[in-house]
Amino acid sequence: MQVGVIDKKMEMNVAKLLGIREKPSEMPPDTAIHGAIRKGLSVSVSDHMRKTLKMSEADFANLIGISVSTLKRKRQKHERLTSFASDRLYWLARILSLATFVFGREERAGEWIMTPQFALNNQKPFEMIQSAAGAQQVEALLYRIEHGVLL
Repeated sequence: MQVGVIDKKMEMNVAKLLGIREKPSEMPPDTAIHGAIRKGLSVSVSDHMRKTLKMSEADFANLIGISVSTLKRKRQKHERLTSFASDRLYWLARILSLATFVFGREERAGEWIMTPQFALNNQKPFEMIQSAAGAQQVEALLYRIEHGVLL
């Protein structure tokens, strides 16, 4: 499968993971995602990813750059995340989506994301997602795995 095809399917899945409900005919998924990130994503969309990854609330809050108490308050009051936290959540959804494609199952993808990887200097992929540069390294590693390139 070509990278462009993977990217299109992945963006559609990322939009779904982030709870973006735009119909594909109304708006390209990447445009809808950008708008949703700027507006701030709902805290409730993060629960599925946190459970899939079997992350503690503290690790998850740290990943998206907020405190546990802020995360709980936003959840209780149905408030939106900041654009900064939403962007980190986007990268997590993007990596989870690509890893699911590469490994075939969301559960397996979640296990991989939470396991130290030699090619990432023995860091866990979810730790790398705390910056765009790190997330891009994780993404590149997944593309290398998909295409059978030696690590």
